[in-house]
Amino acid sequence: MAVTSIEIKERGPYAESMAFGDTGTYEQLDGTAHFAVDPSDPANGLITDLELAPKNSAGL
Repeated sequence: MAVTSIEIKERGPYAESMAFGDTGTYEQLDGTAHFAVDPSDPANGLITDLELAPKNSAGL
């Protein structure tokens, strides 16, 4: 399964910008990750009705 694109809708401080040790502060990202799956890959065999899903130009 490959990520094909990520849409970030909102970005802001996480935990009110609290520092986490030497790492520092984190950001919270809210959005959508889009995936593509290869229907012929045996690893995707457990995805129900995958053969019925529309395919893109790459066959994914």
